[in-house]
Amino acid sequence: MQELAEGQMFARYRILRALGSSLVGESYAAEDTLLDHTVTLKVTHPWPSLPNSARYQFFQEMQGISLIVHPQLTAILDCGDAQGRLYITRTHTEAGSLLSDVGRTHFPSPLTPATAIGYASQLAEALQYLHNKGYIHGALTFSNILINSIPNASASLETTPFLIADAGYTYFAQHMGQLQTIMLPATAAPEQWQHHYSPACDQYALGVILYFWLAGRLPFQGRPQEVLRQKQYGLPPSLIALNPYVTMEQEAILLRALHPTPRDAIPPCSHL
Repeated sequence: MQELAEGQMFARYRILRALGSSLVGESYAAEDTLLDHTVTLKVTHPWPSLPNSARYQFFQEMQGISLIVHPQLTAILDCGDAQGRLYITRTHTEAGSLLSDVGRTHFPSPLTPATAIGYASQLAEALQYLHNKGYIHGALTFSNILINSIPNASASLETTPFLIADAGYTYFAQHMGQLQTIMLPATAAPEQWQHHYSPACDQYALGVILYFWLAGRLPFQGRPQEVLRQKQYGLPPSLIALNPYVTMEQEAILLRALHPTPRDAIPPCSHL
């Protein structure tokens, strides 16, 4: 799929530059020509077979999520359908995500347990707030955790450096079966391969991210099918062996979040 070009108009947005692409579509920094500010524009791949009922569901979901106000959830500013493609716009952050140069420089893993758990607790609180409103993120991963501020020596763990972006957006594409490939991110829960989504999937994704922050590596490694088998039938390597500052209690809590079964019976995100 050819990307939108710099200067090209899409709906009321003028493309400034491409930010990246994913299984769902492309992301751009764009100028909102009506309100005269920069936004992040997320455009899906063309879905010619998408029924009108699914488009209606998309608008309904995005409009509902746009009403949720939380300091760690990026605001959905607009959603629509243009040139046969669904789109949303959200608040733009220049620093990018955990995968950006800024993210890799200022949040290198492994982190200390206090720092990693502090960050994860903030993200868990935001996810729980989303769940309490009746929605799930459905595709939490490193690329949609945005850098809101850069930590410094005087910053406390109460300072919130992250924003969670794209709640419900990728989940909609996965749920509607419109992805270009069956590949899912490294943070996906095992049940997502069977198109089963619940708040437990968000907790699993957060568990993968926390494990990475503590261990300096992903909990499961290998080819996609090997990773899936590990997620379905096994547990990751011991955290204590990878980070001696992790306590047995901390390891047990995290391994419970990453346990393959039973997924629906685990406590909510706020308990993590």
